[in-house]
Amino acid sequence: LGFKLTVIDDINGRDMPLLRGDLSDIRVRLRRGFNLETHSIEVLPPSILRWSPLSTMDKLLSKKQTLPFSDLSELIVKLTAKASSAIDYYNARVALWEPLLEPSPLHVVVEWQKAAPS
Repeated sequence: LGFKLTVIDDINGRDMPLLRGDLSDIRVRLRRGFNLETHSIEVLPPSILRWSPLSTMDKLLSKKQTLPFSDLSELIVKLTAKASSAIDYYNARVALWEPLLEPSPLHVVVEWQKAAPS
């Protein structure tokens, strides 16, 4: 998967190419789950249910029971994108495309984790 983009200057009634960009070999991977291998997020092994027991006196004072609840704070979303890119410019003096940015690999990793409830 990829795409190419050419920028053309049409001033003075002439179509003259300026730049040509190429983004090719695009690969995107989205992973979502517990205990994924990450590079920037430090996580403990998942504990799906959390329990915070209150003392008997606290229960009587608050008149509210604390029940286990689902905690999704360990849920991690990880997006990995890879591509190859190149940019050429048109040299009108020699009527050739010349490289402005040689073909280069791009690699982007985004890791996201919901904040733990406070």
